[in-house]
Amino acid sequence: MIKHRKRLRAEEKARTDSKKFRNAEICRLRTEFKMPYKQISHLLGCTHGVVTCVLKSERAAGRCLRRSEGTNPFSFILDRSKTNGMTAGKISTICEILGLEATQWIWKTRPEGMTFAEAIGVICKDVYLEHLDENENTR
Repeated sequence: MIKHRKRLRAEEKARTDSKKFRNAEICRLRTEFKMPYKQISHLLGCTHGVVTCVLKSERAAGRCLRRSEGTNPFSFILDRSKTNGMTAGKISTICEILGLEATQWIWKTRPEGMTFAEAIGVICKDVYLEHLDENENTR
């Protein structure tokens, strides 16, 4: 009876180690190689649902990043927008929010050779950095 329990525990440990390896491999293939879920499931011999479940739980535990949490800020926006059932938006929407006077001011004051989108990005980054400075000074 004791030998049987030890053998069951050993099998359980092996199965757990195997799942940990599989989960790590799913995360690695998704983040490093940007493989689609279907390709990962085919490669590892598991179902699409297993890949989805593993990535969801590993992301929640902080052990696996979203593809968009790498280095590309626009991919982050696309991914989060898609997740929330939205679009990333357009420059025309920004212009509508700013109004004609503000849009004209940005156009006139932007450095030569800089696009309108780049000028808006620079202004937003300035505001963000000021916000960081304010938070740093209040500590």
